[in-house]
Amino acid sequence: MAVSMSPTIRLLVGSSNPVKLEGARRGVSLGMSNTHVLATPYNAPSNVSEQPFGDCETLAGALNRLKATQAEALRRNNLAQDDAEMFDFVASIEGGCAWRAADGSEGGPKDALACFAWATVQDLKSGVVGRSRSAEFVLPASIAQRVADGEELGPASDAVFGTVDIKRGGGTIGALTNGTLTRAAYYEQPFLGVVGRSRSAEFVVPASIAQRVADGEELGPASDAVFGTVDIKRGGGTIGALTNGTLTRAAYYEQPFLLACLPFVEGAGRELYH
Repeated sequence: MAVSMSPTIRLLVGSSNPVKLEGARRGVSLGMSNTHVLATPYNAPSNVSEQPFGDCETLAGALNRLKATQAEALRRNNLAQDDAEMFDFVASIEGGCAWRAADGSEGGPKDALACFAWATVQDLKSGVVGRSRSAEFVLPASIAQRVADGEELGPASDAVFGTVDIKRGGGTIGALTNGTLTRAAYYEQPFLGVVGRSRSAEFVVPASIAQRVADGEELGPASDAVFGTVDIKRGGGTIGALTNGTLTRAAYYEQPFLLACLPFVEGAGRELYH
């Protein structure tokens, strides 16, 4: 009996960091129903600060990397000898920070420094671009102060944890969660969110659902009406329907709850929050 081989997606990722490369590969693979993804690194410029601040600058960095990566992918595709060497998608990710007030608003009193990332993916054939924002987590004061003084997050974390080049390994999030959530795993969800047409912090829903919500419906009933489901919010949720079950509502909520528990996680990170 012949064995059916799943197609391979060739993905050019706008970073030479192996953690970002793996996060993109895993997230896009999951979003494409576990299709095999061959990810290739490309050191694309972000054209923003070494340590971006705020959603606007961080997203701009991701989009700048995506634009440069797209140009490089098209250049390589033009030189390819056969279709097997041609890239299908390009991707990028940019990590950023933002000061949060006690009520979670940005730009107010500098009570806490939060970290997050923006991911982007583009289909080279159609030109369609998807983007997604990760869940965010709050840094301990000792790291936050170094970043506020001008250090990039990676070196600031190295200084506090006594590590070397932490951003190319488990990352700050890996140290804070005692390895429960590595940087690559943290980046996986926003890339999955791109392919599933969602955001981790806020869903980017199809226009048919968005219009119903704009007209006053709650997201759950609006999604039920579009998908023909019953009480979707008590099951897989809108995110489950958008990702074809790859990411359920419960799994979607798991990461922010894990990040909210950082002050209580056993390991090197916990004492930094107290």
